Amino acid sequence: MAMAPSSWPSLSGPSPPSVISPIEPIEAAIFDLDGVIVDTAKYHYMAWKRLANELGFDLTPADNERLKGVSRMRSLEIILELAGLRIDDERKAELADKKNRWYVQYISQLSPSEILPGVPGFIDGLRAMGVKTGLASASKNAPLILERLQITALFDAVVDGNTASKAKPDPEAFQIAMERLGVDARRCVVFEDAAAGIEAAHRVGMYAVGVGDPEILRYADYVIPGFAGLDPAAVLHAVMLARRIGGCSAKPTARRDASAPSDAAAARNAGTASDADTAIDAGAAGDTNASSGSGTASDAAATRYTGTRPTRS
Repeated sequence: MAMAPSSWPSLSGPSPPSVISPIEPIEAAIFDLDGVIVDTAKYHYMAWKRLANELGFDLTPADNERLKGVSRMRSLEIILELAGLRIDDERKAELADKKNRWYVQYISQLSPSEILPGVPGFIDGLRAMGVKTGLASASKNAPLILERLQITALFDAVVDGNTASKAKPDPEAFQIAMERLGVDARRCVVFEDAAAGIEAAHRVGMYAVGVGDPEILRYADYVIPGFAGLDPAAVLHAVMLARRIGGCSAKPTARRDASAPSDAAAARNAGTASDADTAIDAGAAGDTNASSGSGTASDAAATRYTGTRPTRS
């Protein structure tokens, strides 16, 4: 297994001699909503837990992991399985509607302050590079959430549960987003916090970046803890090399001081590294520290972050 070296290739300046063939540039980024853009997952959990309590059992955080990234009706079916209940379709519709009414009450109080750290700046950075941006969520309330967060304009295409009928890991939502963005799957990257979403992205041939726990997201091409302080160009560079070099076997954690901001256009198309050991886990962060309030990048002191090549079992 190749381990990450102590020094990392810079994404600025001339490219070093290539040891791999060029990689097609990423032209579109598709984001999940819950747990990636905003933590509405906690409101889903509150509503499902409330319903579970009415049905006579407690929904644990571990149980709730099964509900991430799937449709409302499939989530209800899981709840009923956990409760050991069998009910008719009419009663299912009533329970799903009740849960959704509670959830809408919760999210109606959302404000831009609840956008997860670094998200607006990261997306703005992608768009400044010419990367198209889309959102693909199982939530039928996605338009309301985007409106409450005041970030609808950040996305060139929005696909929600009203458009895509099949829940992840079916890739339908990603395929519709890809078609609306006019980009081939091989040039799309998905940002997901759920294993079902990672699988959906891979089923259609897209890159998949996990946002969150590397263990839960172990089948992602690359995993980041969040977006705060990350250079979008460097993240795209990292995920392309992570897919290209070393397959699924490498599993080190890369932690280092960020270099100066890279040239966005050059990094977006970068497919080179100084040697194979360096490239095996290559991921780079610029010192662009995204401001979630303004959506602009600030030139801050060197940032540290963890980028992980997940372990595959």
